[in-house]
Amino acid sequence: MSLQQIINSSTNLQIMRPRMTAQQVTRSGRLISNTVDTARPWRFQVTYRPAKRYAEARGMLEDLDFLDRSYTEDIDIGATNPKLSYITGYQGDNPDAMITMTDSNEYAREITVSYTGADNGGLLLKKGDFIQPGKESGYPYVYTVTGDISAPSSSGTASIPIHRNFIPYNYPEVTTWLDQEVAVGTDCVFRVQMIARPNAQVQVDQFLGFESEFVLQEVIV
Repeated sequence: MSLQQIINSSTNLQIMRPRMTAQQVTRSGRLISNTVDTARPWRFQVTYRPAKRYAEARGMLEDLDFLDRSYTEDIDIGATNPKLSYITGYQGDNPDAMITMTDSNEYAREITVSYTGADNGGLLLKKGDFIQPGKESGYPYVYTVTGDISAPSSSGTASIPIHRNFIPYNYPEVTTWLDQEVAVGTDCVFRVQMIARPNAQVQVDQFLGFESEFVLQEVIV
């Protein structure tokens, strides 16, 4: 849980999911852009707030040393530290609705779901909401919704547009993500690995600090 502690104690959290884009300015002054459709992995640049004295944080440092840039950890944004829930919190009108994934196409930015318990009407999901199909079965990838999805009745089906192509995950621990509940909002979990690990520092009054920012990136396999 060392990376989770870094997230929970952050003073600055930059969230990125860049496209692979090349740009060129021609002799006539025209800007030409070419974009490759990639998986657009989540990337987080995190500034740690000195919240613990060095002696209290030695266990966390051991965990960071083990992870280094070799191993992954699952993190949330807003569940273990509710003060961050404004970043990923659900914004639709039906927090008690159960959403189940019923179909996907890895070549499309869309999944199909069924839902029950949408008794409040209004929106099932709001543009910008975070979702994670099949989280309980081990599916690791998080998406954002790119359009408002209404709930005209308390139960039904809906097509959910997502920010990137659906990514299949064919590993033994995940037999299927179909007919599995879709996690929403702060319940979503990102599987990340450090790609930049700053050195630890002992600061004033023995507090632990780091010389620069952590950079964490979603692992896509």
